[in-house]
Amino acid sequence: VASPAAVLNITGAADKELTHGSQGFNGSVLTNSGSIFWLGTGKIKLGDGAQIVNQLSFVAQNHAILGYNGFGNVPLFNNQGSFTKIASGGTTRVEIPFANSGTILVNSGTLRFTSSFTHTGGFITLSNNATVWFDQGLSFPTGILAGVGTIEGNVSNGGTISPGTPVGSLVIDGNLIVGNQLGAGGVTVTF
Repeated sequence: VASPAAVLNITGAADKELTHGSQGFNGSVLTNSGSIFWLGTGKIKLGDGAQIVNQLSFVAQNHAILGYNGFGNVPLFNNQGSFTKIASGGTTRVEIPFANSGTILVNSGTLRFTSSFTHTGGFITLSNNATVWFDQGLSFPTGILAGVGTIEGNVSNGGTISPGTPVGSLVIDGNLIVGNQLGAGGVTVTF
């Protein structure tokens, strides 16, 4: 557990692993109630059903991979706080399932989700013509999708789309399905 005042810096070129330690299936959980800064070229690899539960701030300042080490149950990144991508000119890849009920900020470069992405509310915001990429598409039943940049992948939207901050384009490079197929609720597009 990283406590509210704690800062954890994950740095260097060597890969870091979070597992149960014995290739079991009772994954370790890193609960972040403080700030995690991920720098350097080293991958973060999770296995054995391990989880990172981000309750406050996780900042990716690199072009590395957050992935699965191939052992045991598939891991999960559970974002309840703020996940920020700030390194420009390259791609940070999230190759494990990602559950978001918080805020994703892509301030520069590309943030790519290659595995499943579950969004249950909150915000996804792009700035500085950054890119967020969803290989398996983005189902966005509620919340706000905003900013200036590009969304790669199909988007199924039931929330609010708000391009520009305050002026600019939010490009969706894929299909956009607007509205709730069940007929409840609606979609708001703010210009």
